Amino acid sequence: MRIRSNRNWCVLAALSALSLVTFPAMAGDKEKEHSTSSSKMSDKEFVQEAMKGNQAEVALAEVAAQKAQNAELKEFAQHLQKDHTQANEQLRPIAESLGVQTSQSLDEKHQKKLTRFQEMQGAEFDKEFAIYALKDHKKDIAKYEKHRVRSRIRNSDNT
Repeated sequence: MRIRSNRNWCVLAALSALSLVTFPAMAGDKEKEHSTSSSKMSDKEFVQEAMKGNQAEVALAEVAAQKAQNAELKEFAQHLQKDHTQANEQLRPIAESLGVQTSQSLDEKHQKKLTRFQEMQGAEFDKEFAIYALKDHKKDIAKYEKHRVRSRIRNSDNT
């Protein structure tokens, strides 16, 4: 059976991703960096990675807001832009308290992904952006949840 249209699929993926955007806030987690095993990320590393990811999402959302053909996808991109800008504004004081250095430029990994999307056009862009946004937000939510659980465990160990 053939899928009704790429447009319907893109809308479904975008709406699904939008429902995942409400990831848990850092909840004022300003604790200092703790020593962890090499497989675990410190709070400082987590905040630094989260800020880089948010910055990349804002840049990608700007491209999507301009290039997407699907109106719902354009609207979704605008929400992404707003949400990730706001997330970085909330992370900024936490980053400062942890001594995290912030940069205005994208790292190589995120720049490569942005360039790939800048080169796409039309329905290909809409489909690939919707797929990427859905997968990326699922992955990001899992990272936030995992780090939040680790932070709670460390906090309970310190009391």
